[in-house]
Amino acid sequence: MIEEWRNGTRIGFITRDMQITIVSCTNDPPVIAALTDTCITAGNKLEFTVSATDSNLDKINLSAKGQPFLLNPDPADLTSTKDESGLTEGLFSWQTNCLQIRKDVLTSVLQGC
Repeated sequence: MIEEWRNGTRIGFITRDMQITIVSCTNDPPVIAALTDTCITAGNKLEFTVSATDSNLDKINLSAKGQPFLLNPDPADLTSTKDESGLTEGLFSWQTNCLQIRKDVLTSVLQGC
């Protein structure tokens, strides 16, 4: 049942019926290469390659989100360096600085100034 409300009062509803069909497939998920745990001192640049492969040779979309990408100044960046069928690579790059240190978010990554 789908209800329509305005200003806290229900003004109408409609009952919908749907069918969801689930079928098995032979697709395998992509595999992201393991990353090395890294400690860096604030002010240094952190760079590493991220790669993923797909045994079914499907196209892989590599993306990243999180606090380092939202920082100002000097946000992190992930740039695609290779995009082939079944393989993708990207370069993670982040010029850290002392202004980015926060007790609750980054102290495990950025240490000391």
